[in-house]
Amino acid sequence: MNIHSPEEKCAAPISLQEYLDIDLRPDADIARDLLRRAELEAPLVDEGIELSELVGPHPANVTPEMAGWYQLYVEAVRSKALHAIVLLFKQHNDPAKGEGFLAQTRLGSLEEDLLKKKFQVYQSHAQNNVATTDRIRELEKRIAENGHKYDVRKAQLGRDAKLPNSWLYFLVLLFVLFGSESALNLEAFEALPWATPAIAWGATVVIGIAIGLAAHYHGTVFKQWGYYFGAEQDDTRRGPAWRMLIQGTTALIVSLCFVYYARSAYFASYVVSVGSFGQQSASGGFLWVVGGSLLGNFLVYLTGVLWAYLMHDSDPDFVDLRRDLDRDRKVSGALKQKLEAAQHREIEQLTARYKRKVEEAERASGQIMEQAALSGPSQLFKNLQAKDAQVIALLHNYRQVLIQKMGPDAKKARFVACRDDPHCPTEVLTASQFKARAIRLKYLEA
Repeated sequence: MNIHSPEEKCAAPISLQEYLDIDLRPDADIARDLLRRAELEAPLVDEGIELSELVGPHPANVTPEMAGWYQLYVEAVRSKALHAIVLLFKQHNDPAKGEGFLAQTRLGSLEEDLLKKKFQVYQSHAQNNVATTDRIRELEKRIAENGHKYDVRKAQLGRDAKLPNSWLYFLVLLFVLFGSESALNLEAFEALPWATPAIAWGATVVIGIAIGLAAHYHGTVFKQWGYYFGAEQDDTRRGPAWRMLIQGTTALIVSLCFVYYARSAYFASYVVSVGSFGQQSASGGFLWVVGGSLLGNFLVYLTGVLWAYLMHDSDPDFVDLRRDLDRDRKVSGALKQKLEAAQHREIEQLTARYKRKVEEAERASGQIMEQAALSGPSQLFKNLQAKDAQVIALLHNYRQVLIQKMGPDAKKARFVACRDDPHCPTEVLTASQFKARAIRLKYLEA
């Protein structure tokens, strides 16, 4: 690849030419060696693959084989080429206009330095708050594991877990069941000769709770029928479902029997009161008074069953996993706030100094790049960036091939990525999340 042109005002360094001459075509030996490495990492799908760190000359969040390939074929040659271009910016710069430098390497080094100093602050505060830090790490580890399980299950089902709003759920049950039960049964219970008003109200509430419990159990089991009774499910799951069905059915039958008893007494009292005036009932008799009440109670029960069915998820483990995640995140967040309050000022100062240096570098770079003598080094740097794009394309292609070789097991693959978090320095990525991560080569000053 010839990089010389009449417009260039400086010769291309040999080290840069060596980097540009690396054959990175898809059918070249170097590219084929990278793809062969997928055979070594694909079997690690069950163990998890740890990705590279955020700091250092290598790209962040690449697999060990990707990092090994980069170090073997690219890193040393590219570092020399980049260093040579940086020297050209210093040599061709007008000293009267300040120090010559390549903006991308200056900014990259500032960002790298910020990360290193942040990690030092995190480590210092962690040593001073051991108990809290250990608790956060324990929670974050559990969050990472459960979060990965949740993401895998979410990908399989194609949806989030349905978490019923407990207040809404029980308030609707309270309104529908107790309101309806009071209208249907209170008069009958008050007609019992031995029942005081308090007993009548108490019986109404108990019947409402029993019918609500039956509706809750039955609606939940019907929604989760496949989870409990699916042919592929473990038989041990059926025990809790049978208990809910039996308890709900028992509560419903006992409730309806008690309603029948109260309504029968109410009907007898009603017949006596009508007969004492020498009149006959015109309201339909026993079937209407007692049977209609039972039917009304059963319709209320069916309404509760429908409400429970609509509000619950078909996979209770999925819901429990989401609840555990939410609870652990809430506790971890509270503990993090406690620690972050102590280290906030130091991080704030580091970030402010970083931003100031970035602004200074960008301002100085704008003045430096106005010099005509630096057009040649700038073009050389663009050539290096074009070669970097080829390296990145190969690494992206490797990720795709790696996930393909994992086959169906790719859905449960675990990629442990590094992140800038004082409490949880790693996170677990799914295959799709790993594939979506951007890969960039660093531009660091020597």
